[in-house]
Amino acid sequence: MATAEDVRKWELNFGVKLPLSLSRVLTLQNGGRLKGTEIDIYPLGLFSNLNRSPWTEMLLPELKEKESREQMICVGVMLAASVILDYRQSDEPRVRRMDGVLDGEMRGEYASFDALVRSIQKQTVSI
Repeated sequence: MATAEDVRKWELNFGVKLPLSLSRVLTLQNGGRLKGTEIDIYPLGLFSNLNRSPWTEMLLPELKEKESREQMICVGVMLAASVILDYRQSDEPRVRRMDGVLDGEMRGEYASFDALVRSIQKQTVSI
């Protein structure tokens, strides 16, 4: 379990603020499957920007600059695609699901982390 202080230190180090719901999850369970979803969150210490492998080798036209990759944080996986917080346009990140094997192919985009969670919970309930 990560402490609130661990989360604050991580945010200062990366220069971004994690979505409140994700911060709360990390203090309850530092990594693992989010209840009622198909989202597996990494432990806080494994969150990384896209300047790390395997992302650095991918030819993503929209992410040519190192600064763009630094503003995108991989926090977990969902249905064989990485869950990435995209801080390039605002302090409240959009969420992208990108395939880390097939050159970053987009698998889905959501207005926020909470929107991603809600979309999965609706699918689970309707099945």
